[in-house]
Order: sequence, then structure tokens, then C-alpha cells
Amino acid sequence: MDSDGSNPIRLIENEAPDYYPKYSSSAHAIAFSSNVQIWTMSENGGGLRQLTFGERGTMPDWSPDGQQIIYSGPKGAIWVMDKDGSNQIPLTFRPEGKIY
Repeated sequence: MDSDGSNPIRLIENEAPDYYPKYSSSAHAIAFSSNVQIWTMSENGGGLRQLTFGERGTMPDWSPDGQQIIYSGPKGAIWVMDKDGSNQIPLTFRPEGKIY
């Protein structure tokens, strides 16, 4: 939409609710959650790509350089991955070493 809120354009039409959109100005992309998975798309709505599968993913946010995405993963653990969905790594653990 324009800066004054006029001329909104719908970027995606989805049966599942879409949440937590985060814009990365350096990557010219949007990360968001849909159906407890993390997705990205270009700023014009093209290039839709699912980044997480099976395991939950919500509340994405971009690293300052736009190269990584941090998100809430299974059981509330904090995870990080590359912007293409590779190298998914948990950052938080329980004391016994299990992911939480």
C-alpha cells in the first residue's frame, strides 16, 4: 500500500491464516507464518517458498543483513536458519541437552 494507507494490494490468498509478516529490506523479501510453518516471498508476492516442514515454525524475523531468519520452533525453542531454509539450528536447549 501507499505510505498513507491507500491502494492496498493483497499479496497472497490462502485458506490458512497468515501471521507475523516481517519485511527484510536488504533481501527485498517477506517472511511470515502460515499453518504453523515459515514461508517467504518477494516483496511483490512472487516466489512463494515454504522453509519449514513437519516441525512447527512461527514468529519469523530477519537478521540485520537479511541472510538468516530466526523463529520460534518446536515446543517454543528459538531456531535460526539461512534465508533459503537451509541450516536450521536450534539455539535454546533444556539443561539435559534436549531441545525445548
